[in-house]
Amino acid sequence: DTVFAVKHFVVFRLCPSDECELCDSNYGEYVAEVNDYLQATGEAARRTFENYCERCEENCNDNGNCDQECQQECYKYENMEDNGYVDASEFVECEKIDIDGDDDDGMELYIGPRCSSDGSRIFIDVFKDENCWEPYELPDGQTVEDIIGYKISYRLLKNSYSGDPEDCMSCQEDPDDEDGRD
Repeated sequence: DTVFAVKHFVVFRLCPSDECELCDSNYGEYVAEVNDYLQATGEAARRTFENYCERCEENCNDNGNCDQECQQECYKYENMEDNGYVDASEFVECEKIDIDGDDDDGMELYIGPRCSSDGSRIFIDVFKDENCWEPYELPDGQTVEDIIGYKISYRLLKNSYSGDPEDCMSCQEDPDDEDGRD
């Protein structure tokens, strides 16, 4: 067994270029705790998306002519909770969840991130312990979303695990990021 066998760590690359498909040499490989990694990448994705929506709004002209796709995407995200969704980035740290009806015989359940069996994806799951190490086996037909009462959106966290170059996160400074926290 090695430290990398523990599913609470991620291995990621920092590439010397702004293009992920060119990340096959001269890169640095790093290890971080899942929670720290997800918080950092989730926050970076949130800022990038907020900047995208601000640019979308700024690009609307005085006649109200706007990029409909851009506006629709931003509207959906801003009204996520009203539409029955919660962002997965809300659950990057293991935390106790309250269950309506509490019919689990006093069992305390926790929610947090978990790696897929092949290690290629991070998703939100329910656990029996406060460290989110022991997965809770959901009753047949029940999902994590049933337990929390919301559908889970991976809009921001997908960049944390996706191998798709479209989801690559740049380390280069975003000229539209006014608070300068790139």
